[in-house]
Amino acid sequence: MTEPATRDRLITAALRLFAEQGYARTTVGEIEAAAGFTARGGTVYKHFASKHELLTAALDRRTREVTGRRPTLADLLPLGDLHAESVLLMRYLLGELAGHRELNALIEKEGVEHPFLPQRFWDDIADPGYRAAASVFNRQLGDRADRSWDCEALAAVLVGAVVNYQRSQWTFGHTPLDVDEQRLVDTLARLIDAAARVT
Repeated sequence: MTEPATRDRLITAALRLFAEQGYARTTVGEIEAAAGFTARGGTVYKHFASKHELLTAALDRRTREVTGRRPTLADLLPLGDLHAESVLLMRYLLGELAGHRELNALIEKEGVEHPFLPQRFWDDIADPGYRAAASVFNRQLGDRADRSWDCEALAAVLVGAVVNYQRSQWTFGHTPLDVDEQRLVDTLARLIDAAARVT
């Protein structure tokens, strides 16, 4: 097996176990076994100097996955159709958030003990996501003659709604008011359409 494939399997197993059990309660042997290697066989230490380095590598990989997709979304916009553009943005946000479940669970369990986790997540993933949404809303609404929309506040409200929707599923196993994704996306897109029509 190639070194990158081995590292990737270890990172995947470690992130899952850290999210489920917590960092301190997860042993290197458990990570190796979960990745399909001999427990306590030394595979982790052949590829990472420490369990902490493995934790950092997991965060690095997730950051690269997210930031690698964002330019692709930006390349698609503008579409010339405000509603279609808003639907695409909201669907993208839901898709991105779905990939954060393990990392979110890890941050909730370990954020106090390892403050670099929430800070890195905020700096590299969350804050740039809010700023990207604000940039889209500024392009969609900010060129209005009255400049009546605070596009950063609008991004905080709408992206925050998507985050809350996803986290409700993770935490409670339910969506608010049993609203499905299609209804959520359609309603948020209609809110943006309405904002564009307000004089």
